Amino acid sequence: MEKHIYFTRQIDQESSNKKTIISISGDKEGYRYFIDLLEKANTSKINLHVEINSQSYSMEVVILPTAPFRAYPTVKLFERPVTKNKNKDTWNMELVICGSKFGYNCLKEAFTQVLSKDFSSGWHQHIDEDTKWLAFNNIDMIIETPIEDWKQKNRDKDVKYYKKIPYSKDENVLPSIEFSEQSYQEVNPNDIEF
Repeated sequence: MEKHIYFTRQIDQESSNKKTIISISGDKEGYRYFIDLLEKANTSKINLHVEINSQSYSMEVVILPTAPFRAYPTVKLFERPVTKNKNKDTWNMELVICGSKFGYNCLKEAFTQVLSKDFSSGWHQHIDEDTKWLAFNNIDMIIETPIEDWKQKNRDKDVKYYKKIPYSKDENVLPSIEFSEQSYQEVNPNDIEF
């Protein structure tokens, strides 16, 4: 079955430090897929790249293998510019997710809670500076309630709007930066400090 999950990057223009807000949208199958990847990260020896429709404006996303044992739950998020294809002619921002086993379990629980809600409820989960298991950084996440089936034709205007978000290019999707076109480099989990 086809799965849909998207990580749309925005900048909070209201915050003094221009915080990145990542809005996560998709369907239930896409959210289950992401939860499975977080579970696989507990035993993986390699970085796990989230499969996302390349036609969207979603960030690239990589989940690192779990960090060595930590007595408390921790997830750390950071973003970086990366080449989007082998020709190095396009680039995108990549969300890097790293954490302890306990931290990944907390992130899985957040997605599981959202999965249990009905789309029409408008319910969503914030992961921000008030989230105890999130290491301090400049990135917040909002996990939107998934729709039942992305491919299903739906006349509901909220569902139609929701499905357009990952395909609408906002001025804050990509920052204005100088980017040297180099080959994609995997993040080394051993280089991450908490």
